[in-house]
Amino acid sequence: MLFLSSKKAAEIQADAGIIPAYEGTQDAWAEATPEFNLQAFLDMSTVSEPYPVSEDTAKWSKSVDDNLAKAWSGQISIDEACNMIDKEVEKVLADEK
Repeated sequence: MLFLSSKKAAEIQADAGIIPAYEGTQDAWAEATPEFNLQAFLDMSTVSEPYPVSEDTAKWSKSVDDNLAKAWSGQISIDEACNMIDKEVEKVLADEK
């Protein structure tokens, strides 16, 4: 566990193209695959928010995935997808209480 959480382990991850969590080792990750603009992810990390979770994340995240896929494929509009997601996620969250 000590090694896996060490700076050295993070550097090995970064060189392999896996974003490391160890602060200060992310630049090597961005440089490991120069064909992609991975720096954009690092730049956004200062203003990003963690993905929300709850007791039944698997239930409501399926709704998010399914409805977004329908919107992206043109089966439904973005507004319809957002409305369905809102309705289904709120139901799952209400049932958790």
